[in-house]
Amino acid sequence: MKKLLIALFSLSLLLVFRQVMAADSELDNAIIKLYSHGPDTQIEETLKRLSDSSEQNIAERAGFHLACLQIIKGGTTAEESLARLEQSARNASEKETVKLLQEILQKKAGKVPEQFQDKISLDMKDVRIKDVVAIIAKQANANIVVHNKITDKISLKLTDATVIQAIETICRMADLRFENNEGIFIILPSGSRREDYEKREIRLAFLSPEEALKMAASELGADKGDAAPAHLTPEQAASRPTDAERRNVTFKATKDSIVMEGEQTALDKFEAFLRNLDKKGKAQKISFRIWKTNPGKTVSLQEFAGMDDTKKNDAATILSAPVLVTLTGKEAKIEVGERRNDDEKSVGRPMSYSMSCIIHETADPDKLRLIGHMRVTGSIQEDGRTIDIKKEYAPTLDIGRNKWVLLPIYEGKESMFLELQVSPHVE
Repeated sequence: MKKLLIALFSLSLLLVFRQVMAADSELDNAIIKLYSHGPDTQIEETLKRLSDSSEQNIAERAGFHLACLQIIKGGTTAEESLARLEQSARNASEKETVKLLQEILQKKAGKVPEQFQDKISLDMKDVRIKDVVAIIAKQANANIVVHNKITDKISLKLTDATVIQAIETICRMADLRFENNEGIFIILPSGSRREDYEKREIRLAFLSPEEALKMAASELGADKGDAAPAHLTPEQAASRPTDAERRNVTFKATKDSIVMEGEQTALDKFEAFLRNLDKKGKAQKISFRIWKTNPGKTVSLQEFAGMDDTKKNDAATILSAPVLVTLTGKEAKIEVGERRNDDEKSVGRPMSYSMSCIIHETADPDKLRLIGHMRVTGSIQEDGRTIDIKKEYAPTLDIGRNKWVLLPIYEGKESMFLELQVSPHVE
């Protein structure tokens, strides 16, 4: 019995040790991501959870870097929080981190983009501040966000003023203030605080940042208003930001992420919407149908394309119907060979089909871009003659989702056609 108790005690120690090691490793990864990529919701959630750990060392380290994350995100209390953090730093590593944060805040405070020194001229009467700022931002190719509580109108005439001068003038005229967050300017009511504003970086699983922003721009165009387009899934429609929410968020696509700046609630909505769009491109099914017209049925490509499936099945037979499942942006390949019975084996060569495809999202949410490479070889019998077929082509097609596209293989007394369709893959 004593040996059993010792064994159980040893096992429990081992399990606790493994849990501590796993938590320690998870914390290290979160810290590395924080300082290499910047703060995001996943890192923040990890640090919050680990700051409540029963292991004192892990809880203290997670709590320290959670405070660092809040400082990096910025806000009116960032300098005050940093001063408290400097006093509570326990070791050389934490003191070095505080110095790094001090440098980051100093750079934030003084960083003004070059285009903010560009000269602009404006002459506007009784125009909403949001609209004036939108014009300035567009002319200067700058990131300027206006708080959604600002609804006032102004009249303004400026000649050869810099962008920064224009912003300062608007703020003085309307009793507003602005904050510079690493080159992104946020205009706020003078009495408000920027606690709800943040900078967020997200990474998508399947769409590239450029593809995702193009799709979002198409789905959220000014002409669409707050009504969700019919082609969106219920989940996508529910997460679609309102017109007011999307006016107060700025975006920037990097090589592998999307950086957003704006109010926290609006960012939450945009992130959910982008991730739901990302699911649309998760997996695509490419269906092929290789048709051969029946004896005595002479049908042209145009005639066959205009038929419904009932008429197609009357006029031709499907020789093969391979299917590819692929992720957006990834190449998928398939090769199919024709089976022949013993009587046919001595006549010509059996048909062979080789196909590779890459699917990309387009700015039009109802269309996909297919980049393909198809090769068809073999022979068929026509009027007692053996006709060799060798067809190779590399089409780039913008095709509608769930729409069949028809391509020629061979046209004669017994024609052959290749049909393809792209649709969402449902597991």
